[in-house]
Amino acid sequence: MKLQRFSSEQLIEVAFKVREIHGLVHEWVPKNVIDDTFIKQYVDSFTIAFDQEITVLPRTFLREFLFVLDAAKEGNDVHSLLNISPHTVKRIKHNIEVAGGRETAVDVEL
Repeated sequence: MKLQRFSSEQLIEVAFKVREIHGLVHEWVPKNVIDDTFIKQYVDSFTIAFDQEITVLPRTFLREFLFVLDAAKEGNDVHSLLNISPHTVKRIKHNIEVAGGRETAVDVEL
């Protein structure tokens, strides 16, 4: 089975589910801070920051989104994170390079 890249719609759908799971695991209500509109804006920001390269595997996006959820849980104002800084983009691209290049689809035996 080959895991395919995710579209922005799929990233939004997964982010909704991750938000719900994060709330259950950490016993809080993230939807009060990270609402559906925030998630859609975050995906849009991520798309713009990476030069429209939104068709990515979800790992990088979700790693950053979990950081946002953790920050929100700690009471930090996460709306500033909607503007993904060039420093963040550079760090993420560096991490991908260190891992051997762009995130790629992988074969998974089931």
